[in-house]
Amino acid sequence: MGDIKNEASEITINPILKVLKSSYFQFLIPVPLLLWAIGINVAQSSVSILPLHSNFSVIRQDDGIIPEDSTQRNFITHIDSFTKTDSSILIKYELGTGIEYPYAGILFKTYRDSTDSIMLNLSKMDYLDIDLAVTGGKQEVNIYFSEFIDGYTSLSKEMSWRTFEYQLAGESTMKRYRINLKDFQTNPWWFQQQGVPQHDIPNGSLKKILNLVIENGNYESKGVPLTIEVKNIRFGRDLTEFNMLAGIFSLIYFVAIFLIRKFGLRKVMGPVVIPYRQLDITSYLDDDTKKIENYVAVNYTDPELTVKKLCEDTGITHAKVQVILKKQFQLTFRQYLNKIKIHEAKRLLQETDRQVTEIAFRVGYKNVTHFNRIFKETEGISPIQFRKSN
Repeated sequence: MGDIKNEASEITINPILKVLKSSYFQFLIPVPLLLWAIGINVAQSSVSILPLHSNFSVIRQDDGIIPEDSTQRNFITHIDSFTKTDSSILIKYELGTGIEYPYAGILFKTYRDSTDSIMLNLSKMDYLDIDLAVTGGKQEVNIYFSEFIDGYTSLSKEMSWRTFEYQLAGESTMKRYRINLKDFQTNPWWFQQQGVPQHDIPNGSLKKILNLVIENGNYESKGVPLTIEVKNIRFGRDLTEFNMLAGIFSLIYFVAIFLIRKFGLRKVMGPVVIPYRQLDITSYLDDDTKKIENYVAVNYTDPELTVKKLCEDTGITHAKVQVILKKQFQLTFRQYLNKIKIHEAKRLLQETDRQVTEIAFRVGYKNVTHFNRIFKETEGISPIQFRKSN
């Protein structure tokens, strides 16, 4: 009695399970996850430059100016037009033939006068999306940005700005390109210009980006009309893995809620174990089996023991005795009885010096010849041979 904690017929369900089963709890659990997912996707998920950010200034740039002497025009790079709106920029230009690597393009300046005014942080970004159309020449475009590295870069020395460059093969029709930021590389000449071993230059973090430049490729055609048109520039984060994990978690959660609502909490989470006192009740088959076993165990030495006598004394029907012995032991009544008799005869042959004839009578056989035959059928040897072998 002292070990039983609860003998009452009323079952008390764990209060925690009640809370888990409540509708309020089921609908409140996803709220923090959804808010977190929305926050991750919205906050700092992208940095847009074009449409034009109010803090960024746009400057056209080239390697020279248009000379007054128009006869020298083709020797110097010149910009024919520079059209700027809040949503697009179009530059038309010709590269001069007078220098080896002429250039012209669009410069987005992302700082004002000091390192404290640097406004572009790409440390959490993964890619650049840009809508671009290029006409004329080889349609090659260089895209690069420069980083300010604390303890190394000086704003007044542009050669100390670490530049990351990517060369793009453009098309004449407006097209969106996605460029992984890992594909932007620093040209080896920059490290040579620093005059110090590469391993001595501190690693940056892309937290302080000074500019973004879009200009012609290094081997673009000279002396022919060229245009670059840009309509969208946006740095973004790749949240595919995060969103996939959030989606999997949400799916698992709502499947669990569905199972709980459809089958009940106990079937989903497993049975609730409640301590109680078990009743000492066995099946009828077990009771009858014990009756047969006990009766034969006591009366097997009776030479007159038969199924009929067992049934009369135990109250079990003949058919049921046969069914029980077949099911429990795979034996008939006669085989079951002989098995017990022979087992005891073997013990007596091993442990006593009684004659075989006496042992046969003691275990319930009427004559020794019958005993010898049954013994040999069961053990494969005669009783005398069994005694000698042991």
